[in-house]
Amino acid sequence: GGVARNYFNCARVEEINKTIEETIKKKGVILNGWNFCPEVDESYVSLHKGIDFDYQYIKKETKRKPSLQMVSDILQRENLNISNFEKIIMIGDGEDDRLLAKNLQCPFIDVKEKDYKDLKKEFGSLRW
Repeated sequence: GGVARNYFNCARVEEINKTIEETIKKKGVILNGWNFCPEVDESYVSLHKGIDFDYQYIKKETKRKPSLQMVSDILQRENLNISNFEKIIMIGDGEDDRLLAKNLQCPFIDVKEKDYKDLKKEFGSLRW
């Protein structure tokens, strides 16, 4: 929702995601793809009055989390199936992220207000 809220533009999101991708690849993590949804739906806007939304990003429906649609789009684009993956982790900072993890039936790491030490401990405690 940051793009729709005018916090940053799509190019900035892509720059951030590219930096994350390059960083985790150095650690041996394979990232098969990433997606983001700059749009928000009309019901979201009605619940957040007072925010100066960029109206070009307000839609009737979106692919936003916790919908599985963005994940499905990546899998289709990469010619993959969810069963191709040995491990899946959802990393995020909000309720929609947690709900997407539930929909994916995978662990969720909540990064909100956690420092590196806390996150490292949480990642280390994951049980597959």
